[in-house]
Amino acid sequence: MLKTKYTIEEQINNFKTKNIKFDIMDEKYAAQYLSYNTYFFKLKSFEYNETKKQYINLDFAYLVELSKIDMYLREYIIKLSLDTEHFLKVKFMYDLTNNDLEDGYNIVNIFLNKY
Repeated sequence: MLKTKYTIEEQINNFKTKNIKFDIMDEKYAAQYLSYNTYFFKLKSFEYNETKKQYINLDFAYLVELSKIDMYLREYIIKLSLDTEHFLKVKFMYDLTNNDLEDGYNIVNIFLNKY
């Protein structure tokens, strides 16, 4: 099923129907944040709860903080992945350099023939 397209005002109203407050972060700043920093369905995924249809003491600012934590976690995972890739390449090159049975061309030919 396709999601409904909401204007920024409709997005805020949708949050309000779920009893999400705008006390810590007012609606004007929330509209700015939704316009330039994140997107509606990402924040909606943080507030999703199968058992409750309404939320108690959930402010929009808390959803923003979860969005920021998600961003920092994503950045950490990307950095960790890139560092791991680099380590594996260095280890691979070390092993090739110190293997007298490998000239560097052979392994490339094996790779090219396979893929």
